[in-house]
Amino acid sequence: MNTLLDDGSGAAPPDLRPLVDALCSAKNPTSAERWLHFPGVGDRLRAIAAGDLALTHEAFSALPRSSGVTYLRELLMATGLLPQRNPELLKFDEWTADILSPIESADDRQALATYIKWHHRHRILRQLDSGTLRPSAWGVARQQTKVALDFLNWLKSRGTTLAGCTQHDIDDWFSTGPTTRLLARIFMTFAIRRRLCPSLRIPTPPKASPDAQPQAERIALIRRLFTDDSIPPINRVVGLLVLLYAQPTTCIAQIKVDDVTVRDDQVFLQIAEEHLPLPDPLDRLITELIAQRRNMGTAANPTSPWLFPGQRPSRPITTNQLRIRLRDLGITRNSRIAAFNELLREIPAPVLADLVGCNPGFAAARASVLANDWNTYAALRASRVRSPR
Repeated sequence: MNTLLDDGSGAAPPDLRPLVDALCSAKNPTSAERWLHFPGVGDRLRAIAAGDLALTHEAFSALPRSSGVTYLRELLMATGLLPQRNPELLKFDEWTADILSPIESADDRQALATYIKWHHRHRILRQLDSGTLRPSAWGVARQQTKVALDFLNWLKSRGTTLAGCTQHDIDDWFSTGPTTRLLARIFMTFAIRRRLCPSLRIPTPPKASPDAQPQAERIALIRRLFTDDSIPPINRVVGLLVLLYAQPTTCIAQIKVDDVTVRDDQVFLQIAEEHLPLPDPLDRLITELIAQRRNMGTAANPTSPWLFPGQRPSRPITTNQLRIRLRDLGITRNSRIAAFNELLREIPAPVLADLVGCNPGFAAARASVLANDWNTYAALRASRVRSPR
């Protein structure tokens, strides 16, 4: 490391000592050594040591996009050599620059940039500050922005612009394409409010009730995860959290080791504000998983707080990786809906909405569909508050 980061004095500069210590103290030194030989890593580290690459986010944003640059940036944040920035926000800003730069029309580029900045980014920053941001928000913002760009390109193909858009254009957009076009409604509403286009009528799509997996299939999956020791423990834990507690992958990824506690030989998992007792064998599986967590041998993860540590410094596993594991088990969105419906038969919709991190209105609507009447919930909650613990 002293050779690689030599600043001309024969050793690494003192201000890079946290990086040297992190790499040299990694539990898996082979992994750190292998990373140092990745293409471009040595050049970037030497540039930092020589002062040619400043330790600023602006300098890193100016580098060509690559996973190696992203990893080094996050490693430098984890070791305190770069100011802490939300990695997903940095990635979102880079993605924004990439999606805006190819747009030829200055008006379209400005309209989309305004939409991203004042609708998506402004809302994300507000939710980051309040601690209410859901991990899925980044994907939603990207998807809605892509469909907005599709709409602008579609208008261009018709020989018109956003400012010249008519009701006929709006009606044709929604009636002649895939259902994903509905995601353009957010952008259209924003454009109308900002007077970027005429005041037009944006149709409200009917809400369809999602299908649930047959209960027998869900029970069969639970039984398999309870008994099949050939399935990796991480897959069994993730699958059971979906099938038993209707947890979305965005919430599962954010579970921390400290959310698991043991009292009187009973294992509890904190979800939202509730401490849920875990059944056997899930209690055993989750404690074994804590003792044998993956990705703990890298330079930035020796003290990772996450139950499912990711490969990136100080980051949990990605939701996409969790979805792949669930898909391989045969667990789908319909499986989670089946679990959600079953929980609604036992738990009031407002409480369940907190537990699974969904919109209370959605939970109430599902409860209504299932003919669950929780009109007395307020009284029940008041009674629980009055009763001694």
